[in-house]
Order: sequence, then C-alpha cells, then structure tokens
Amino acid sequence: MKKALIIAGYFLVFWILLPAGLIVASDVLDPVIFPRMELPGFLRPLGICVFICSLFLMLVAVIQFRTYSGTWPVSAFPPPGIIRKGLYKVWAHPIYLFVAVEAAGLAMMLKSPSFMFLLLPVFILAVAIYIIQEEKSLFKRFGQEYLNYRKIARIIVPLPFFWLRTLAFLPLFKILFHFRVYHKNKIPDPPLFVVAAHRCYLDPFFLSAALGTPVRYLSTYEMFRSKTKRKLFGFFGAIPKKRYKNDIRSLFLMDRALKEGYPVGIFPEGERSWTGEMQSFKPETLRLFRRYPHIPVLPVRIEGNYFAWPRWSPKMLRSKVSICFEDPVNVADIADNHLLEKEISSRIFPRPEVEAGYPCKKRNITGEISRLLYRCPGCFAFGSLKENPPQTLICRNCRQNFTIDNRFLISFDNGHGKKIQSITHLYKRIEIKEADADEWLQPEPQSAENGTEERAGIFSGQGSLFKEEGSALNLSGTGQFDLSAGGIRFQPAGEPVTLLLKDILSVMIESYYKLQIYTASGVLYQITLEAESVVKWRDMLVVLMKRKGLREPVTR
Repeated sequence: MKKALIIAGYFLVFWILLPAGLIVASDVLDPVIFPRMELPGFLRPLGICVFICSLFLMLVAVIQFRTYSGTWPVSAFPPPGIIRKGLYKVWAHPIYLFVAVEAAGLAMMLKSPSFMFLLLPVFILAVAIYIIQEEKSLFKRFGQEYLNYRKIARIIVPLPFFWLRTLAFLPLFKILFHFRVYHKNKIPDPPLFVVAAHRCYLDPFFLSAALGTPVRYLSTYEMFRSKTKRKLFGFFGAIPKKRYKNDIRSLFLMDRALKEGYPVGIFPEGERSWTGEMQSFKPETLRLFRRYPHIPVLPVRIEGNYFAWPRWSPKMLRSKVSICFEDPVNVADIADNHLLEKEISSRIFPRPEVEAGYPCKKRNITGEISRLLYRCPGCFAFGSLKENPPQTLICRNCRQNFTIDNRFLISFDNGHGKKIQSITHLYKRIEIKEADADEWLQPEPQSAENGTEERAGIFSGQGSLFKEEGSALNLSGTGQFDLSAGGIRFQPAGEPVTLLLKDILSVMIESYYKLQIYTASGVLYQITLEAESVVKWRDMLVVLMKRKGLREPVTR
C-alpha cells in the first residue's frame, strides 16, 4: 500500500501539479513582465504538434520502462538492471527528454512569453541537473556496464546509426524488399554474437536494421583498403579481418567491442554463398565462440536474401526479405563443436517452404551466372555458357538453352526430356573433379632451370595483378595469366611473375571477380580477371594441389 501511494504521489506531482503550476505561473507573469509582447501566430499549431508528439513518446517510454523493468519510473524504486530496449536503446533518459520537449510545446501552444523565455529555461535546467544526479547514481550502481551503455544511448541527439536506420534503412527496405522482422523478443541484452548465413551483399544492413542497434561486424580487410572505404566502414564500426592469415588486431578489436557492450556480427561460413546453400563453419568461428562461453549466440534466419542479390549478380535483383530471430544458444551447454555447429546451422539456414513465397522480382535475372557455372552442364565445355537476358543461358558449343526462373531453378532439355535443377546441383555437376586434373597432369612436365614446370597452360586469361604493400594493393601490371601444372605465370610488359603451387597457402575469392592468393613468403597477390571465372581458377588450383600431394589451400 505504501509503495502504491508513493507511486501515485509521484505521478500526481510531476504529471499534474507541475504542468498546472507552470501554466498558472505563466498567466501571472505574462502581464507583469511581458505586458505588450505578442508571439507569432504560427507557434500555436507548431506547439500543438510538438506537444502531442512528445506526450505520445513520453507515454511510450513510461510503458516500456514498466514492461522491461517490472517497475514504474519512480526514483524511490529504481529498476533492477539497465533497460536496453525500445526507446532506451536510443536515449538514456527518454522520459526526461520528452518531458522537456513537451514543456517547450506547451509554451509554444500557449504563446506565453514568460513560459517561453523564463519558466522553460529554468525547467530545462532543473531537468538537466536531475539527469546529472541520476547519471552519478546509475554509474555508482552499474559501473562500467552503464558507461558502455551510454556509448550507444545518448541524452539528446541519437547516434548517426539511429538516424540512418529510421530515415533510410527501414523505409528503403520496406519499399524494396517488403522487409519484415519476427520474434524481436528473443534478442538478449548485449554483449552477444549475432550469427546468420551470408547469402547477400546487404546482409549486414538487414541485420542492423532488424536489431535496431549498432553492430560490430567482422568484415573482410578488403573493405578497408582505400581511404574512403576505411572511413565509411569505420563509421559503421566494422572490424577488419584478414582472412588469409591469423589477424591478432581483429581479435583485439572484437574483444573491445564485446567489453563495451556491442553485439558482434559474424557470418560463420567466412564468405558469401555462391549457390545459396550453406557451407560448413570455419573452425576459427567455433573456437571464437568457445573463447567467450558466457556470451550468448543469437541465431538469425534471413530469408529471401539470396533472391534479392546473389553473389554472381553485379546488380541488385530484389525480393521479399524477412528476418527471424531464433532462441539464443548457450555455448557452455554444448560441449561438442560438431553439435554446436549443427545446432546453430539448423537455426540460421532459411526454410525452403518460406522462401518459396519470396521469388526474385526482377525480370532480367541472368546476372553473370556464368562466372559460377563456368562450363556447360550438358557438354561440359569450359567457358561456353553465355548470358542471354532476361532469363536464358546459351551454350556456344552445343547450342543448348538453359532457362532460369524467378526462384533460380534452371530448366533445360537433356535429350531425354525437360529437367529442372537448382544452381547448387548444376554447380556440383560441372565443378572440376580430380579426373580432370589427372588428364591435365599427364605427361609429367619437365622442370626448367627457374624451378617452374614447362608445358602448355591449362587455362589462360587476361587481367591485372596486384601485390599487397602495407595496407594497399598496388598494381603490378596487366597482361596474360597462364595456369599450368606448376602454378600461375603472369606475363606483363615487364618482368614475368610466377606463383608456384608449392608456395600457395590460400586461394580466396573477393567479390565475384577477384582471386586472392597468399603465399608462403607472406605476400598477398590479387588477380583481377576480365572475362574468366575466378571460381574455375580457384577450383582448378585446389584440385591440382591435392592431386600433386601438396597441402590443400585455405579457400575461405
């Protein structure tokens, strides 16, 4: 009973008596201090809008306070923990903020000079002093945890992320992708790992818009090569990670982000999917989760994203996209890494029955799919498929047509009737096998004096070679690349460059047309091919190295 009376008295004083007192005081002071001052007429309708909006937001803040803390916003009964949801993700003290804005709206609505120029400044000053005292109290109670929270939630002006999300991301995503978010109630308080299957260029933006809070994503270092990209992705808080070697700095930055209370976004496969199917997790992802067993892993199911912008398309295609938050995974409860991967995978892989209702909306959907399907599924000729927009691929060797529908199923006539197969199935069908390598490795080539193996190239292509120097990739030259049983030979206008198979540690694809090769000497080379499929070159290198008994390179 005593608690109820205190709460009732609090609301009576601050919600009824205080506003009434300000109004009465302004009526008394106006004829005494500003007897002849008349404020502009436009202030009244503007004040009504400000008052109604701020009153609504203040009521929302009160309801959210009660919902998320279990108590009312009364200083005598503080909440048991820091509220990080709803308006409290954006502002640290939304009730006080909107009370002050409400008072400003009331002053404009009444067109009272004394309210506007005397009472309102005093009231705002009193609110500011009260906030300062409450900040000290909260820091005393929660310490570093509250300081970390205040890095995201501000007093007046929200972080730029919240402006972008409200004014750009959400409106655009709703228009372009009919963006929907489900089960937001399953999001735990940060710090946490946010995990999703990576099938679209826009996945980080989809996740951030759905979470409603800044996320620190582990991102490929390529996003930080140029000064412009470094500033842009640094602004969004991305954590650069060199995929081709152990990157201690990225672990340090991620550890700091978790300690500061940020969600850390991870795509556990290590690259965007080419076919829409999910790959196994990178081992270092599971080791990372084990390193922080007390931090929950939030699985997120993104559906429709592959149809919105697949990796093999240089342009966005569009589709419906939905985000579904699943129950968090407690890493400490699952001792076996295989079971941990299985548990997370089952919660993040899109459901076929849902995606069946999310077809691609573009008419022209061929993109540059021949970079993935680098030989004909019918005659197996390399480089023979040619896009014939809007929905057809033609083999220039056997003249067979392949038609892509808006769910990325490919239909063709194989001579025994019409067949319909997925991109995944067709890629596995045409993927370079060890039998192909056996043919190319015969007869055994003879070694030349320079250590390379002389024989005709298996594949050739025109492109550019870049070499990593510091944080930049500098152009070494443009010319012809020849892939042979010994490695890759580059013949620019100047001195030739040879990358021997035995020296290659990793072969990775960046974007959809760049092949990155990291060597035993600690040098990163990037090959940008103009017309050739980098998927074909990667597959060939992996098979050749395997057949020659060399260490299999890291590919993602």
